[in-house]
Amino acid sequence: IKIFEAGHPTPDENSMKGTAEALKLSENVSDEDLVIVCISGGGSALLCKPVQGIDLQDKRKVTNLLLASGCSIQEKNAVLKHLSAVKGGQLRREISPGACISLVLSDVVGDPLDVIASGPTFPDCSTLDDCSDIIKKYKLEEKLPTPCISHLTKDASVAETPKPGSGMFVDDIVQIVANNRKAAKACRRKAQELGFRTLMLGSEIEGDALEIGDRFAEIVRKISEENKTNGPIAVIAGGETTMTLPESPGLGGRNQALALRAMQKISGIKNVAFLSAGTDGGDGPKHDSAGAIVTGSDFRRSEELKIDSTAYLKHADSYNFFKEYEKKLYNFEDDTGVGKVHLRDGPTGTNVMDICVMLIGDAAED
Repeated sequence: IKIFEAGHPTPDENSMKGTAEALKLSENVSDEDLVIVCISGGGSALLCKPVQGIDLQDKRKVTNLLLASGCSIQEKNAVLKHLSAVKGGQLRREISPGACISLVLSDVVGDPLDVIASGPTFPDCSTLDDCSDIIKKYKLEEKLPTPCISHLTKDASVAETPKPGSGMFVDDIVQIVANNRKAAKACRRKAQELGFRTLMLGSEIEGDALEIGDRFAEIVRKISEENKTNGPIAVIAGGETTMTLPESPGLGGRNQALALRAMQKISGIKNVAFLSAGTDGGDGPKHDSAGAIVTGSDFRRSEELKIDSTAYLKHADSYNFFKEYEKKLYNFEDDTGVGKVHLRDGPTGTNVMDICVMLIGDAAED
């Protein structure tokens, strides 16, 4: 088995090389062969073969523009599928007439098969018209490379992806081997083992990271006010939020931004802790954090240390906020600096979106 370590969230040369090797395997597939395809989140970047007329740099630019726009993963992958020669069911076309089993590790809310890794072996429910709407919605008409715009405006008979109803998908077998729901349930079991009552908010949390931070903080506040003598509660939620980035963003992804906003909003609440983290062990490129853990006292402490959390949020620089905060906390000579707020456990080898855990003690306790 050949392994190609490639780029994510934007494709690189190894993405192209690995895809070329995968396509070589499909060249001699017959109707007596069974092809097993393992699919996971990240596949949109790792599996990369642009359509004719578009090069890797074009594809990288489109990916980065979409990531910075604040669009949903469904919208992002709709565009990427239509600029690809292997996504949106087109890898399945390459391995025809062989039989196909797809084993899927889901990183998308609701487990839509045509969106996870841009659905290389599944019929594509998105269309060229959808792509046009997405580009207009996020004002990308003047920003996308000209070859990409040209391809997306071609006639559907030339540039459209395989759709539901195509015969090549009829007898395929699909198994979702893991998803966010399973991860959230595992969190709930562990919390119960530790003596927490639990409340599940589901595994379909979507929307702007800062707005979700506000909502979760309000939930924490309300439960804390009402939880007088019934013992600690763990509130668990899963899903994947988005961010709209400024022109020159700093470091830190949606989980650290969500946790930083929640930190501001739960300020002053006793006996609460809030975690937001990526299940893959990462939260954006160029740093080592999967997310952050904050409490009801962290905002006050950051203010005392003269670290402006709002300014860091404005510049999408939550990683450097927490880095600076940790650094100053550990300069203290008392117990104030005990513990870390960044979660640094390294790559987990899986990716089923993000998990938020809110721990709430009795309000009556000091």
